[in-house]
Amino acid sequence: AAPFHMWTPDVYEGAPTPVTTFFAMAPKVAALALLMRVSLFAFGSQPGVWQQIVIFVALLSIVIGALGAIGQDNIKRLLAYS
Repeated sequence: AAPFHMWTPDVYEGAPTPVTTFFAMAPKVAALALLMRVSLFAFGSQPGVWQQIVIFVALLSIVIGALGAIGQDNIKRLLAYS
């Protein structure tokens, strides 16, 4: 997410389109599943404890991704910032 956006545009641009699609989708699905499993197992009865952390990380990722995507003219590089 947020601090790890810097290498992905170069990789996405150089990879074939099916690989880029897999790179764009698979880690996000896996990260969401892991986050849900860990959060609900560890803090299932106390959503207030982890809710603010998840919101902050999500907002940080959205803002950095949007700012990085502003100047992109290549669709694969734009996808890397999503």
